[in-house]
Amino acid sequence: MGSTGRKSLWVGILFAAMAAGLVAGCTVPAPVPQKAKIHDADYYRTHPLSETQLNREWGRPLTVMTLDRGVTQWVYPLSPAPVNGYQYFLVRNGQVISSGIWITDISS
Repeated sequence: MGSTGRKSLWVGILFAAMAAGLVAGCTVPAPVPQKAKIHDADYYRTHPLSETQLNREWGRPLTVMTLDRGVTQWVYPLSPAPVNGYQYFLVRNGQVISSGIWITDISS
């Protein structure tokens, strides 16, 4: 089987697994609000975001938690329907190094 055939096979298996999960009653991931950012360190190396820019774009954080190795976690509320949760940014030396979201509720 050529590489195109193997790729098609894996796509088919992935699709079947997703469909089986839906049929079995598994939950579907919530839609992510447009403002939310989910990026890793590789993204922020090529798309730098400073602490100043973060403040300008997101405003004052709900909380700032001190983590290990000089990293702080800045947490902002997300509440546009249908998602309730929190956006967080990991900051070290005045630069964002990673970001993600926590979903706490999905409104129907």
